[in-house]
Formats: sequence, C-alpha cells, structure tokens
Amino acid sequence: MVLLAAIVNYRSSTYLEACLNSLAEAGVDRAAVVDNYSSDEERAEVRKVAERSQITVTVVLSDSNPGFGAAVNRAVRALKALETDLIWIVNPDAVVTREAAVGLSSRILHGRVDVVSPLIVTGDPVTPSVWFGGGHIDTRAGRTIHLHLGDDPRTLSGLQDVTFVTGAAPMLMAKTFDALGGFREDLFLYWEDADLSRRATAADMRLAVDLDSIVWHAVGGSGDAEGRSAAYYRFMQRNRLIVCSRWTSRWNLVIGMGSVETVKLLLRPLKERFGRFEKFQAGVAGLLDGFANAATRPDDRR
Repeated sequence: MVLLAAIVNYRSSTYLEACLNSLAEAGVDRAAVVDNYSSDEERAEVRKVAERSQITVTVVLSDSNPGFGAAVNRAVRALKALETDLIWIVNPDAVVTREAAVGLSSRILHGRVDVVSPLIVTGDPVTPSVWFGGGHIDTRAGRTIHLHLGDDPRTLSGLQDVTFVTGAAPMLMAKTFDALGGFREDLFLYWEDADLSRRATAADMRLAVDLDSIVWHAVGGSGDAEGRSAAYYRFMQRNRLIVCSRWTSRWNLVIGMGSVETVKLLLRPLKERFGRFEKFQAGVAGLLDGFANAATRPDDRR
C-alpha cells in the first residue's frame, strides 16, 4: 500500500510547486498532474515544476479543458494504482502536511471510513479560518450545507461523519474510487463532489472529515479574480439540477422546495462588483440547461 496524489491543474502553476513539495514532505510516493489546457505557457511551466519535484510526477497534458471530473479520472488512471493504494485528490493550490497524510490514511485503514477529507483552512496561515469542515447534501432543496464555515480550526477536533465531502482534498482507497466509477464527466465544473458523495452514501459508504488533519487551501487559485466567474453561476445552477434530479423531481427544484436556492443563486450575481449582467445571464442559461438535462422519470434517478 502506498499513498498517491491526483492533481488537476488549470491556470494554477504558480501554486503547484508548493503543493508538490508539501506532498513530498507528507510521504506521498508519486503524483499525477493533469493539465487542463489554458495556454502553451502554462503547459510549459507545469512541465518545469514537475521536473523539479522531489517525487515522481506523471504529467498528462489535455489538448482541451474537459472539466474537473474527467481530469481527476484521467489522473487516477495515470497513477496505475493497486486496489489497496490510497488516492489523495488534491487541489493544486493546497498545501498538505505529513500529519494530515498520516491522520487521513489512519482513518481509512483503521477507522472504517471509506472517504475522508481533512479540515481545510484558508486565509492567513498563522490565523486561518475554516473553509471546509464537512457538510451535508439536501437534494430536495438542491443545496449543500457546510459545517464550521469560518470557524477557528483550533476549536475543532475529532472525526465528524458527513454526507458531503468536497473535492478539494479527499482521500480514499483506489478500490473505493473504482467501485464508485470515479467522478461524473458530464458536469464540467462544480457539483462533481456532491454527486460522488451522494452515490457513496447511497452505497452505504462512510464519509467523514478528520478535524485534526489540517490542509491549507488558497481558494480560487484557478478561478476568477474579479469575484465569482460567469462559469461559476452557469455550472452551479445547471449541475445542482442535474445531480439532485436523480433523487428528487426537477420541478421540485424549480418551483417547489428547491426554488429558494434557485432564486438565491439567480439573484446573487446582482451583488457582484463586476460583470453583473453577464453573470446573471449565465445563471439563467445554466438553469434552463440544467432543467432540460435533468432526470425526468423515477427510473432515471436510480
């Protein structure tokens, strides 16, 4: 059994070296980095960073940007893991520790946990706040509920059972990843982790957050510097309908219990400083696309 890392890079090469260095110090055996194409310059930098790494890094270059889920699946395949190997899916703008690696792997190997996330913090490394401390999925409301958001990580400890684990730094055995079929590849961006979490709980797998294993995350290292991007509003709205309609009616998500979250997400771009109308339009387009592609019959939702 060895610990392997799967990383998806998109315009995050400035963070990648620190991430790989931390993985090496944490005892990761080797890593696979899939670069979703953004530019030739970014691709060249990813190669340079991988060559300087203290661990063996397999670089997989995509000629396009197929999205997060497809890239994670490709990275895991490139690792050629044995079924008992541990896979750590890590965002390129995250910095891990040996303590986190040991803590998470112990939860899987000895704690009967199938998918485990560290406590993820952000902000000033000296006085960070919680970015992800666990969560739950409410498919009828079409939303994820985050726990401990913004809390002081020093006040938290122990193992917390959850029904939602973010895709920023989860660890699981290769055989668990294979049993779940990996991530969906038709969502492109956002809600892939919620979908994987929901399928895992439906398969009676145990999901948890180890509040004593801490990983620092820059948050948005590959995103839009001018607030949330139009892509965020489009795919958040689209994918919540597609994912949650497997478990509840798409009509419920639009005019029923899920309508509250639908309206909130539609109106949120109007609070942005830049590109309000473009982002609002993206949200509307995502809503229409999601409704059109959501499951329509009970058989589709199984």
